Amino acid sequence: MDPRTSDWAAPKQLRSLRTRAFAVGAVATVVSAIGLFTDHGRFFDSYITSWIFVLSAPIGMLGLLLINHVTRGTWGVIARRVFEAGARSLPVMALLFIPVLIGMREIYTWADPEIVANDALIQEKTPWLNVPFFIGRAVVYFVAWIALAFSISRLSRQQDDNADPALAQRMTSIAAGGLVLYGLTVTFAIFDWLMSLDPHWFSSIYGV
Repeated sequence: MDPRTSDWAAPKQLRSLRTRAFAVGAVATVVSAIGLFTDHGRFFDSYITSWIFVLSAPIGMLGLLLINHVTRGTWGVIARRVFEAGARSLPVMALLFIPVLIGMREIYTWADPEIVANDALIQEKTPWLNVPFFIGRAVVYFVAWIALAFSISRLSRQQDDNADPALAQRMTSIAAGGLVLYGLTVTFAIFDWLMSLDPHWFSSIYGV
């Protein structure tokens, strides 16, 4: 069977699942909107928890994709397309980060000037924990992750039509440097998005 000419379209049963998923998503959106207007503080607390939970899937798949290309292990070949598809959903997660930015003062105490003015410890952390720098770092994280995901995915698709060994070498090179970037950005992202929920507490290994 030639993978370049075979029909790899999803079965009809799976396609119908997409419609159902959209329906569930629509209902969830309505319920979320009700929660936003009835208790927006609790809504944003729930949102950041749910968002991080969902984000862990594409971030984890990106990590597995990078590791697979660095090791060149056959263990990941069968799942590589799944890893690539999951990692390519990162732009969606970036868009879903917007509500976190909107509700920052509800989610993060250090984003509230009144609280900061009366908390000496948070004031010491202000050079790092401030809204503009927080947003800037988030942009850097997502740009790095999305660039890694799409660059490797693009080369992987080229490999389907061209068995040039140089493509595999390029993906390995990108993944090797990408793993260092991935480790740093994921660690600092978790510091920013989760550990800073309580700015009085810190851990040097929390990102692990």
